[in-house]
Amino acid sequence: MQIGAYNLRSIITSTFALDGGAMFGVVPKTMWSKQTEVDEHNRIKMVTRTLLLESKDRKILIDTGNGDKWDSRKKKIFKIETNPYVLTQSLAAYDLKVEDITDIICTHLHFDHVGGNTRLEEGEVVPVFPKATYWIQDENWKLANQPSEKDRASYLSENWAVLAENNMLKILRDER
Repeated sequence: MQIGAYNLRSIITSTFALDGGAMFGVVPKTMWSKQTEVDEHNRIKMVTRTLLLESKDRKILIDTGNGDKWDSRKKKIFKIETNPYVLTQSLAAYDLKVEDITDIICTHLHFDHVGGNTRLEEGEVVPVFPKATYWIQDENWKLANQPSEKDRASYLSENWAVLAENNMLKILRDER
């Protein structure tokens, strides 16, 4: 799809599963279970996607998905599958390398949206996109760094702390 100077591509980065009740909230299971299958743990299958915006000067990703830093226990809990959806390989299909990405727009800092911001290299968390500027809204930045008990499991600082430490993360303040 082309919008102005940008070519847009939707790229699947992983599949995973979360509790259906948590996802649908007050909607009764008798209603939502007609639309989607539920596994033995009441989880529904979901996908993570990144949106690639390409222009002559910019290569922008909106969100990066779950990433691959998961230990086997949490990978099992969330039923995370990154194969065959490896983001770096998906980018290569468009003749792009991680160094080509100029910006990452983080819609919010939940793990399923920004887990692919960082990766493990010899046990150390490092940025996946070393030349990119990562963008996040101030309100979500504050929430992620002081989450409520309910939100704590969704905000994992290993997905952004190293970016902030290396001045790669820019916080957008609401100017209203």
